[in-house]
Amino acid sequence: MAFTRQCCQLLTTNAELLTLTQKYFSIMMYNAPFMIVTFSMLHIVGVDGNPRLASVVSITMNIVNIIFDFVFIKYCNMGLEGAAFATVLGYIVGFCEFLFLYLFTKKRTLRFTTDFIKVFPQI
Repeated sequence: MAFTRQCCQLLTTNAELLTLTQKYFSIMMYNAPFMIVTFSMLHIVGVDGNPRLASVVSITMNIVNIIFDFVFIKYCNMGLEGAAFATVLGYIVGFCEFLFLYLFTKKRTLRFTTDFIKVFPQI
């Protein structure tokens, strides 16, 4: 990824920590879209009148992260990369929960439509 080393140098000046930080950062870059959407959906769902779902998704993401941290670090000997992959899996699970438990229900106010195509037919 571009600028990975420069971004990590802002976080640490220790050479040993820099290599670990770069490994973690490079894995977490692939998680960025899931993190952005999941954090946004946590707030949208909470405001939309379903704070319980937002809490359940948040708790589930963290439980998945903790379980896979233990599995990847202890049994797979993956170290810091395992922690990063566990975090990625946690956010993917949260993303999928929102996808199936919120976007496919009728009791929501957030709707995605194609009405903008009628306004801008050249798109």
